[in-house]
Amino acid sequence: MGLPKQLGIFLSIIVCLLLLFKGFRGVLWVNSLIVPLMFSLTLALYLHHGDHIGYDWLPNGLPDDYHWLIRALSYAAFNLMTALAVLVPLGKEIKDEKVLSLGGLVGGLGFTLLLCLTHFILLGHHIVSGFDIPMAEVVKYFGPTIHLLFVCVIYGEIFTTFIGNIFGMTRQLQSLFPIGHLPSVLLLLICAFIISQAGYGSLIKMLYPLYGYLCIACFVYLIWVKLPPKN
Repeated sequence: MGLPKQLGIFLSIIVCLLLLFKGFRGVLWVNSLIVPLMFSLTLALYLHHGDHIGYDWLPNGLPDDYHWLIRALSYAAFNLMTALAVLVPLGKEIKDEKVLSLGGLVGGLGFTLLLCLTHFILLGHHIVSGFDIPMAEVVKYFGPTIHLLFVCVIYGEIFTTFIGNIFGMTRQLQSLFPIGHLPSVLLLLICAFIISQAGYGSLIKMLYPLYGYLCIACFVYLIWVKLPPKN
């Protein structure tokens, strides 16, 4: 949008701080607002722009190496492990296991469909793959109003990940150390501000793969962890 990066960072920190004063209800509220918008806009974009989706530029057959498989696994592990930061403390707040199971099923199917729609859209616009947020470049074809709306929704998606992780890590810090809610939130926001100076593209390129591999290792470990008895 041509705005200063620091303005976006400070705005994210302030809004995150305000929402976290409401605890997990603030996290639920922002997700309930942004996620349906993101899904609806992506579905509308796919249905309206489906005739421009092409596959002629794809290589014939799969690559000779298996890097694509490792990256797919690390991406899935990255998203699942990141979601646990929110889902674990959320599971303590919601006592009905049927609600949790249904939410996981519907959310998982919806996220899978969203990824597939985004993937098919980008197949027809591979020239935007060099951008940090390629979907925002695709939407430019629909005019400035739709582009601005979609960019705001994408920012909201990034923000929901941000606030979800701060929320989960705050609960984790409080369970390990005798620290209050506000000091732990402020400490994590200061750390987030320092890390954010590296830039979104740099973080995706360097930290996301590393974090993905660590998440794969965590899931391999979790396979051998026995569940405690319900009582």
